[in-house]
Amino acid sequence: MGTYEKWGWSKDEILMAFRTDPWCMMKSEEKIDTVMDYLVNKMGFETSVVAKNSLLISLSMEKRIIPRCVVFEYCLKKGLVTGWVCLELVVCRL
Repeated sequence: MGTYEKWGWSKDEILMAFRTDPWCMMKSEEKIDTVMDYLVNKMGFETSVVAKNSLLISLSMEKRIIPRCVVFEYCLKKGLVTGWVCLELVVCRL
């Protein structure tokens, strides 16, 4: 829980994440930090958005998260995507 608290998650967000995806609590601190760093610092998503989509912590960075975020950034640059986009749509459902 300390790793999630380090990223600014409240106790309620941690419990919500556990209810959504209990396996997110089994991930290593390194895995959590890697995913959070990429999604929050590089992609600019809020930590609370990641908390609401805790399944993201369980996904592969190399096979799922990074490739889909690269496509998302490309679409943003080309003007194919405008306005607010749900993180879950970008990474989980594309």
